[in-house]
Amino acid sequence: MQLILDSIFFVFDNQIYRQTYGTPIDSPLSPIMADIVLEYLKNKVLKSLRIDLPFYVRYVDDIALAVSI
Repeated sequence: MQLILDSIFFVFDNQIYRQTYGTPIDSPLSPIMADIVLEYLKNKVLKSLRIDLPFYVRYVDDIALAVSI
């Protein structure tokens, strides 16, 4: 995966650039990386919260949740 992230190039105004951070929107790797990051955050952050979450719903890279205090 690191090889792929280090090998992302694009053309803008007839110049070739190497992307140094993140993944391009049209890359097949982008949704996979978003899924991995959001799953990590869900496991790390939500489990450390000491509040009640009446619902938590995730669709691809969008999250909707409610907090009950």
